[in-house]
Amino acid sequence: MNDENTPDTDEILTRVEAINDCASDIRRLAAEFDRLDAAAFGAALEQAMARGGQKAVGRLLLCAGYLGRKVDTYLLRRCYDACDPVQHSTLAFRALGEAAVGLLLDLADSVELVLRRRLFALYLAVRLTREYGVEPEPAARMLRKLEHCEAVSFDPTAGPGLSAVRLLLTEGVDAFDAGAAFMEFAQTLEEILPEHAQRPPSSLGAPVRRAVPKLGRNDPCRCGSGKKYKKCCFDKDQKLRSDASEFEGITRSSLIENPGQVDDYRLIYQMRLFELRRIDPSNLNATQLIAAARRAQEFHAWELAMGMLKALEQRNDKAAPFDPRHYEDLLYEVLRSGDLAFARRLREEIPEPQLHDRRGAKLQFALLESTASFEILEEYGCQALSASDGGVGTPLQDLFFAVVEHYPALGTILGRALLASDQEYFDEALVLDVIRRARMKLDLEPWGDVAESLVDWVEDRESLRRRERKDSEQGERVKEQLRAMRKELDRKRHELRDQEQQVTRLSQELAQAEKAHRDQDDGTRQAPPVKDERSAQEREEILARLRTQVGNLKAEIGEQQRERRRLRTELAEERKRASAASEGNPPIAAARPAQEEAAESPRPLGKILIPEYASAFSKHCAELSPQVAADALQAIGDFAAHDAGIWRKTKPLERLRDHYRIRIGIDYRLLLRWKAGDSLRILDIIPRGELEAWIKRHG
Repeated sequence: MNDENTPDTDEILTRVEAINDCASDIRRLAAEFDRLDAAAFGAALEQAMARGGQKAVGRLLLCAGYLGRKVDTYLLRRCYDACDPVQHSTLAFRALGEAAVGLLLDLADSVELVLRRRLFALYLAVRLTREYGVEPEPAARMLRKLEHCEAVSFDPTAGPGLSAVRLLLTEGVDAFDAGAAFMEFAQTLEEILPEHAQRPPSSLGAPVRRAVPKLGRNDPCRCGSGKKYKKCCFDKDQKLRSDASEFEGITRSSLIENPGQVDDYRLIYQMRLFELRRIDPSNLNATQLIAAARRAQEFHAWELAMGMLKALEQRNDKAAPFDPRHYEDLLYEVLRSGDLAFARRLREEIPEPQLHDRRGAKLQFALLESTASFEILEEYGCQALSASDGGVGTPLQDLFFAVVEHYPALGTILGRALLASDQEYFDEALVLDVIRRARMKLDLEPWGDVAESLVDWVEDRESLRRRERKDSEQGERVKEQLRAMRKELDRKRHELRDQEQQVTRLSQELAQAEKAHRDQDDGTRQAPPVKDERSAQEREEILARLRTQVGNLKAEIGEQQRERRRLRTELAEERKRASAASEGNPPIAAARPAQEEAAESPRPLGKILIPEYASAFSKHCAELSPQVAADALQAIGDFAAHDAGIWRKTKPLERLRDHYRIRIGIDYRLLLRWKAGDSLRILDIIPRGELEAWIKRHG
């Protein structure tokens, strides 16, 4: 287009703002702008964003997408937030082709966008991913990230939107409910807009009020010009009516540009970052300034949030003095985001004595300022979460032993984590001894740390897992038996069917022979030939033999069916036990036969017995530490008093009748012989490693 015919930016925007949101107007506008170069088109988009013309931005993007024109990716990224509604950006992204996928995933990951727009960006990315055959894993990672972001719990449209994206990603199916209706994929202009202009619906959820007074077309114009309303301000007021807000006499556009016209802070929480940046803080009241600062924090717009708080602080309102804790709230958000430079600037605004959590702030600054050291710790943590690095120990074990000598409190916490982890190849007793020494360095009692209970818990967990494996193996054996039985039953059914068919055929032949024989008797009145008697007798014998065989087969099949029902019942019980074990339900043995439960986990019955102590126990108990000896005596008292809790630590000795062992910490086992209602004798207390040898000596 020649320079003299090229419209300037203001003229372009005037044309854009004058049209309606319909396909026919966009096609006509696109034909006018077809010969605009990229610079002129980009300048129009920039000017539209500067003016706050969100509808103009959307219409320009529709024109670009309809013409197949590729908009600069940096400019399109900025236009995405300013475009209204967001669906009007669809064709512009489609014009980029496969390159749009990465841009859309970046937008979905941007904290500067509201969650609704992030979801729509991810949805478009998934659609284009499937359309162009792009690797879907980046989109899947972004979906998982959005599913667990904090904003999801505060947005009612998030659940349906995420479900729609997940279904599209995994199944390739578009399925929306009312909550996710904003995510509709459009490939043409006609799918986005109606063909002709329609009355626009209100963009606010609340009832709208008139932006201008109601007048008849032939009434005098409200401006006082003396002309009829239809020939003066009617067209201008029509534009205002289409932009009505919930406040009478105020359009939505002017309300977004200056929320201070009304005393309502809720408007601020509906704004996007694009709109927040255009607000003049001097036009907001104190409540709206606080809301604007918090809304800016949600978008990680730290400079904007600080500017709002500065404007509030400078007002010097004696009725509502400025609270420095607003700066502190902003500081913690900045530290969470990892922006150390801005956090240092912000700390200068807060006197240290006024910090509510000085220790927490100090820790977070240290984490950001000493990144090299903590990166090493993070590396060990990642290895511990994934797999061992192939060394002798495990990453978490190496980290524990490296830290505990110099930082005993931190090392104790790491030791607890190590004991509770599923990592292999470490000595639980050694870890527990190191934790005890660390507690002594901290002037704490070495015994009684949570780690000792963790060891007991780990031991119970391993026992539960072994039981789960055993139950699973039993279930598999029963399933295999059931499959074999079903196969055998099928074979028997086929045999029975063949025999029944043979019986039916022979019965028919016998009936025909008997009928022929009767006819011959009636005709000749002579004795039947010997051959016929022999033939009939043979048939009778065959028929009797077949009937006997069929009866036997039916009885056998009935027995097999009863066996199959029994196996099915047993399989159902095994499944129940396996399910209870997987859910961590303690009464696993309740589903087993009564005699098995009694053998595995007996309960005290009858009167309370006074324990008798063997000389071996008295001798070895005197050699123990006071804490272990006290725990052993406490366990004996609990057992004698029929305390139910002691049975979580008590196991029967399978090779010695009426003998039991009680776990005393991680290192020792208390051995006793008990007959319900008769006697209780405490035999010995030995280290855990000597248990097998003790059983062999006394077996």
